[in-house]
Amino acid sequence: MGLLDLIVTIVVGGLSLIRVADWLRSKKVDVIAQKTSDVLEKVADGMDGLALIARGAGLNRVADIVEQAADVPDELGDVAAKIADMTANDDFTKESVLALIDESKEVAVEGKEFFLVLKKKPE
Repeated sequence: MGLLDLIVTIVVGGLSLIRVADWLRSKKVDVIAQKTSDVLEKVADGMDGLALIARGAGLNRVADIVEQAADVPDELGDVAAKIADMTANDDFTKESVLALIDESKEVAVEGKEFFLVLKKKPE
């Protein structure tokens, strides 16, 4: 790759990010993502409360499953909040995109852990 190719790639990549940012703002993605984040956080809190009630009633297996399931919307809420923050602040840098990818990986990790709890045989 020559120097000219590298310059063109950088310029086109930068313009693409600017266009994506403009499109996201025009579609009010920051507002939608923030509202989604708030709802997902409330869902996760509600599920944690339900798990607490289940544990108090002696339903430990149910409580474990609900607690683990609550982590998924909690992490999804973090991803939505990150998208809202990026869009609202026009922060489409390499670092912020990588941070968003890391947040998204956490959703996959929590989903896998939830699956493992479901798969685990009751004692």
